[in-house]
Amino acid sequence: MSSSTLVVRGREAELTLRCQVQSVMEVVKGIDADGDTRLDPKELSAREAEVLAYVGEHYRLRSGTDRDQKGGVQMAAHGVSAVLADPDGEAEAGLRLGAVDVHMRYEAPTEISDLLIEMRLFLETSPDHVDVTTLVWPDGERETHALRAASPVVRCDPSSHGAFAAFLRLGFEHILGGWDHIAFLVALLLASRRVSSLLLVVTAFTLAHSVTLALAALDVVNTGRFGGVVEATIALSIAYVAAETMVLPRDGRGRWPEAFVFGLVHGLGFAGFLGEALLAERSKLVPLFAFNLGVEAGQVLIVTSLALVLALMPRPARETEPFLAPIWLRRAGSAVVLVLGLYWFFQRI
Repeated sequence: MSSSTLVVRGREAELTLRCQVQSVMEVVKGIDADGDTRLDPKELSAREAEVLAYVGEHYRLRSGTDRDQKGGVQMAAHGVSAVLADPDGEAEAGLRLGAVDVHMRYEAPTEISDLLIEMRLFLETSPDHVDVTTLVWPDGERETHALRAASPVVRCDPSSHGAFAAFLRLGFEHILGGWDHIAFLVALLLASRRVSSLLLVVTAFTLAHSVTLALAALDVVNTGRFGGVVEATIALSIAYVAAETMVLPRDGRGRWPEAFVFGLVHGLGFAGFLGEALLAERSKLVPLFAFNLGVEAGQVLIVTSLALVLALMPRPARETEPFLAPIWLRRAGSAVVLVLGLYWFFQRI
């Protein structure tokens, strides 16, 4: 195990790495010149350039990357010094042979606003090696990451650059892949008379889940204790709207109050999905707004596409009711959604 501190200043980042002497001896062959299984200052000084070169090759920094960890430039690494730390001070940390302090300086072509850290130190001899990195930004903000073979790369972006596009896409993809939410939209669609009123209902649903999603994401409401209840209630809301349409197939009243109430519950369900993605974000307002916008865009795409399909469907000449779907489809479709809602409910309780 090793520990490191990265301090960002303008276009430079200064690295202070403390690692075990034994780790250094394993990767820099022959550094223990006298073969006594210990490293003295003279031996380290003689091979200092190799130690610095090894760290520079296996602890890399890039700046200017995007959220997919692409692009950017690799920062130039300059070795400063490698010295023995006080072994007495490291006894409690389990560093049997003492420690080495390595100082590096990394330079970027422009001011650093984000960093991608790639740590592959000592993995060739110690596959379980872990480096605990503390990153200090110019404003004093700190963040700590544990880098290991399974996850040797981390991207740090205090300005949340690119957050809007990333969370917009996340919300859009989530609604397209969320079958329970799609089923709820289908239930609302089958009960609607016009596309304009349906879009009003969908917007009410979005506004409602935006409120509870924000409250949960900002830790005002803790969903961890009743996550199962939330998921079961979402399933019941789907079954309820579908059952109502089956029982009252000609009821054309506005559904936005129901959509708003159920949207409050669905927002708590979104929060369980989004919570982990927000952990690395210092500012949560932009990601929250973008995610909700992506969800709304996905919902509008779904309902308008389905409404277009319904508009092209032939209807019996005797059926004059101004609903988007013919009565047989409202009943049959609602029955399918009802079964799905009840299935998800019993699956989640």
